[in-house]
Amino acid sequence: MRIILIVFLLISNVSFCQSFEEFYKNGSKMAKAEDFIGAIEQYSKAIKLKPNFPSTYINRAFVYFKIGKNEESINDYTIYLKLKPGDSNILNNRGIIYEELGNYKAALDDFNNAMNIDNDNALFHLNKGNLLIKMKQFEEGIAELKIAQELNPSGDTSKYNRVGYFYPFYQLDLADDIKFPINVDIELYINDVLNFDIESDQFFLRFKYALYTKYPQLYISKNNDTLNKLTDLKKTVYVDYIKSDDTRIDELKYDHFNQNSGYQYSGSMEGSFYHNWDLRDYPFDEQKVKVRFKSKLDSTIFKFNDSRRYPSDFNKNMTGLKDGFQIEKITFKSSFEEDFKEINLSPTLTRKIINPIGVYEIIISRNGSWLFLKLFLGSFLAFVISWLVFTVPKTDFGSRIDLSVGAIFGAIGNKYFVESTTPAIQVLTKADIINNLVILMVLINVIIIIMQNNDNINFGKFEDSKFSFIFSGVTMVVLTFLTIII
Repeated sequence: MRIILIVFLLISNVSFCQSFEEFYKNGSKMAKAEDFIGAIEQYSKAIKLKPNFPSTYINRAFVYFKIGKNEESINDYTIYLKLKPGDSNILNNRGIIYEELGNYKAALDDFNNAMNIDNDNALFHLNKGNLLIKMKQFEEGIAELKIAQELNPSGDTSKYNRVGYFYPFYQLDLADDIKFPINVDIELYINDVLNFDIESDQFFLRFKYALYTKYPQLYISKNNDTLNKLTDLKKTVYVDYIKSDDTRIDELKYDHFNQNSGYQYSGSMEGSFYHNWDLRDYPFDEQKVKVRFKSKLDSTIFKFNDSRRYPSDFNKNMTGLKDGFQIEKITFKSSFEEDFKEINLSPTLTRKIINPIGVYEIIISRNGSWLFLKLFLGSFLAFVISWLVFTVPKTDFGSRIDLSVGAIFGAIGNKYFVESTTPAIQVLTKADIINNLVILMVLINVIIIIMQNNDNINFGKFEDSKFSFIFSGVTMVVLTFLTIII
C-alpha cells in the first residue's frame, strides 16, 4: 500500500510539472500570435500551479501592457520584483507604465532605483531625462539626456535593426541571411571628360558603372515580408549630377547573377557635373573631379565600397580632355550626408537619416613643366637681368640702375600677365608666390647695388659683387624649388 501511494505521488508530481510547462508554452505561443487574451488565460493557469515562478509574471505583465491593462501589468511587475528584487530592467519597465498612467513620482522612483543598480545604462538616463522634461524640470532633464548620449552615442543600433520596431522597420528571423549594413560594390569606367576648363565651374563627363550586391532584387524574409525597398538597387541608389537638356542617362538595370560577384546592375550616363577648382598649387595643381553615388537608406544599414574584383578605370585615349591635362588615377572614399527625415534607430537614439555616399575622385593633373616656362619665363629673365648687374663694374652705377629698373618693370609686367591668364580667386597660388618672390629678389638686388654705391654704409660681405652674385642666385633657386615642392 505504501509503494502504491509513493507511485501515485510521483505520477501526480510529474503531471503537475507537465501541466505548468504546457500552460507556459501555450501562453508564449499565443502571445507571439498576438492572441493576448488567450495568452493571459494560459499564463494565469500556469501561475496557479506554480505561483513562485518569476518569468511567468513578466510575460503576463507584458501581455497586460499590450492590451492596455496597465494597472494589472504593474501588479505583475511588482510581484516579480518581490520574488526577484534588484532587477534594474524590470524597474525601468514599471517606471514607463507609471509614466503612462501619469504617476510621475512613482515613475521617477523606479528610474532612480534602476540607475542605483546600473548607472551606466543609457536607456535609464534617457527615460529619466524625458520624464523630468515632462515634469518641467528642464535643466535636470537635459543633463540626463546628455549623459545618455555620452554613455551610448551609437544607440546600439545593430541590436535593434532586425526587430521590426525600429528603422528599417522589418522583423527579421535568425534564419534570414541578410546582414546589415548591405554592402554594395561599385565599378566605374570613365569614357571621356569634356569642357574641363579653368574658366568654368562645370564640366561634361561620360562614364559607365556597375553595382554588385549579395542580395536579389526581390528579397522575401522568413516572415514573408518583401524587402525590395532595401535590396533593389534601382530603388535605393542614384548618381548625383546636374540636370540639364544635355544629360543622357541609361537608367540602372538589373543584369544577372554571378557566383563570384553576386547580383549585378549596370548603368551609364553623360552629363554636367560641378567642380570647385583648387588652384593653390597652380600651375602644378591636381584637380579632384568627383562622381558621387548616393543611397536613400541610412548608413546603419547600407554601405558603398570600391569593387576590388573590378577596379575602376578610364579610357587612355580620350578625345575630349584638353591638351595639357591628363588623368593620373581614380580614388574612392566614403562620405555621408544628413537628410531632413528623422528616424528612430533604437530606444536611446532618434536622429535625422544619414545617407551614405560613395565618392570617386578622378585625379586630373596638369602638364606643369611647360606651363611653368610659359608663365614665368618673363619673370625669370627679369631676375637674370637684375642678377647680372653684379657683373657690371661698381663704377658704372648708371648702367647698373638702368638695368635694375628695367628688371623691376619686367617682373611686375609678367605678374600681371600671369594674373590675366587665371580667373579671379580668393586664395594665394604658387604662381602668385613665385611672381612675388621674383619681384622681391629683384628689389633686394637693387638695394644691394644702391648700398654698394654708398661709401657711408658698409654692407659687409655684400660689398663684394661676387658674393652678392652667388647669394642672390642660390637664394632664388632654393626659394623657387621650395615653393614648387611644398
